[in-house]
Amino acid sequence: MPEALSFPQELKRKSIHIATAVIPISYFLWFSREQIFWLSVFLTIGFFTADILRMKFALAEKYFIRIFSPLLRSGELQRRFTGASYLFLGITITVAAFPKKVAVPAVFIAALADSLAALGGKLYGRHSLLDKTWEGTLTFAAVAAGLTGWFWGFGLKMFVVAIPTAAVELAGEKLNDNLTVPILSALLIQAVYL
Repeated sequence: MPEALSFPQELKRKSIHIATAVIPISYFLWFSREQIFWLSVFLTIGFFTADILRMKFALAEKYFIRIFSPLLRSGELQRRFTGASYLFLGITITVAAFPKKVAVPAVFIAALADSLAALGGKLYGRHSLLDKTWEGTLTFAAVAAGLTGWFWGFGLKMFVVAIPTAAVELAGEKLNDNLTVPILSALLIQAVYL
């Protein structure tokens, strides 16, 4: 089970995650696929580089921990890549592999459903489900369904996207959900709607 962060720590951590919604908003409203792809590549390289530097150099690790330790899980502090690195890699792959009308809702799901599930589970979670809570998982599924429906129309098909994606998020400790959620949701959106 991911170690418990306090609600204020989880809120700060997920606020950064939610801020990545600026990528699909920008893609949807203003920027081309190529521009968003290169932005995502730049961010992916930047985050992986920062992780590698902190894993290789004590001074970099010292400053990284001083700044970010309240927002990190113990596994991320123990010389593993952060969730942000995997999130931007997942966004990059999704933007590269799928058309805009598929990638935009998939990246929104990664940015918003995961964050709101964590916060909902933290605030209202009373019933354990694997390493998470039913309440958090249902929040993820509801947000993913709502986002899919908003882009593709409300109906039963949106649950064909939301439920398997929520299941992958639920197994997030074994598979990094920041990487798998945008890719899986894009695959499902494409399979169901195109």
